[in-house]
Amino acid sequence: MATIRKLRGRRSIFVSRVPWTVCRDTLREHFQQFGKITNTKIAFDKFTGRHRGFGFVEFESLESAKKALAIEYHEIEGSKVLVYPNEEPSEGSTEV
Repeated sequence: MATIRKLRGRRSIFVSRVPWTVCRDTLREHFQQFGKITNTKIAFDKFTGRHRGFGFVEFESLESAKKALAIEYHEIEGSKVLVYPNEEPSEGSTEV
């Protein structure tokens, strides 16, 4: 079982090691088994146009996010991806 950090009321998870062939719809399809999803995002490199290997999934409920975090590894398109709570940036930092 994965270590579940405090979500602090956030319903969003950070997904790392996302294969470059995965799109937002694929993330949604995989994670909807844990509950209703309100948004998915994948970060892209503005110079190369390829995504950076991570993304975010926002659930409608905190319980759904906790269910997704309870599994250590998720397999998407044959690759193991990791999930973590999407933590808010610390004070003084800037979001990219």
